[in-house]
Amino acid sequence: MKNLTTEQIIKNYADYSMMQGEYMLESDYKQNNKTVKKLNDLYLLLKNDVDLANTVYKELISEATIKLTPNAAANAACDCLKLNIYIDEALKVLSMMSKRNNILGFGSEMALKTWREKGKLDE
Repeated sequence: MKNLTTEQIIKNYADYSMMQGEYMLESDYKQNNKTVKKLNDLYLLLKNDVDLANTVYKELISEATIKLTPNAAANAACDCLKLNIYIDEALKVLSMMSKRNNILGFGSEMALKTWREKGKLDE
């Protein structure tokens, strides 16, 4: 995983986020868990490279990503809060997503609630 380009990391993150959302809706917990592990592996890779994290997460919480892959934007916003980067932008993304009447909206709302209560998101 360490030999991925920035573009590959962004694409994989978006793809895994979309798959995770689909598996959650299908109640396929086995595939969901596998996909979440892949997202966590990307998070750990980015956590250990601040410059790469800044580049990747900036793209993943952009307006273009929000429109194309909202699950990726919401996941990335949560990761940004964990890493204390792009805080204002991440909160804006989660606030937008929390207005959705689906599981993504609920998850975003819970992330915002936790952030407000604790001032952080746990890893």
